[in-house]
Amino acid sequence: MKIKAEIIEKIKGNLGLRNQLIELMGVTRGTIYNWLEDNDDNLTKAAPLKLIADHYNMTPDEILEDEKAVA
Repeated sequence: MKIKAEIIEKIKGNLGLRNQLIELMGVTRGTIYNWLEDNDDNLTKAAPLKLIADHYNMTPDEILEDEKAVA
């Protein structure tokens, strides 16, 4: 699962939310930066996904990209 690109860009521009993610996940600013650049799966774990969704008043499904089956 990946977070929608427009949500990643919003997070990149929101220092407060990034700091909350840093505290929640127990990682450094550099790690969060790398996760955002890579749209890392760590951002879609239950706790950070809920934090991001709650921050933007959205459901987790609304911030995740639609998974398309690849044949």
